[in-house]
Amino acid sequence: MSAGAQPLLGTFSNTIRNSTIKRLRKVPAGGENWAPFDGGMSFADIAYHIIECDVALLRGVESRQIDKNLGTAGAMPIGSRPEFDSLVERLKDLKDKRFRMIQGLTNEQMNIIVEADRIRGVEHIPIGGLILEMLDHEIHHRGQLSTYLRVYAETHQSAAS
Repeated sequence: MSAGAQPLLGTFSNTIRNSTIKRLRKVPAGGENWAPFDGGMSFADIAYHIIECDVALLRGVESRQIDKNLGTAGAMPIGSRPEFDSLVERLKDLKDKRFRMIQGLTNEQMNIIVEADRIRGVEHIPIGGLILEMLDHEIHHRGQLSTYLRVYAETHQSAAS
């Protein structure tokens, strides 16, 4: 990773998270557990999965190892809107922790190798590359949230008509 990339990478990290939070706040009350198909992750499951990924990243930078972390349908059933709101608040807290972690890394630390268990097998990835992969992963789920919101609105608008 290029020397001095941390400020830009930290800002990019916050931009992504702010966009994710914006989409999660658009989830209508009562729709937190909705998924577009059986076996799909719900809005709450996606939020919980992103939280798990952040925790794994923060721990992985310290331990130099990340275990496989797959999103799971039904992992985070929500019983009330305040429960869902607490997931969104946790994402805000982790945004700040992730930002501080990125900003606090030295150029040398950005190149330290982490052992990461991925779907495709165990890989050895520099911390900087791992951060980029995790941000890309959140971007993927952010797009998923956008699509879910459109489908939810269309299916529930049709049902109300």
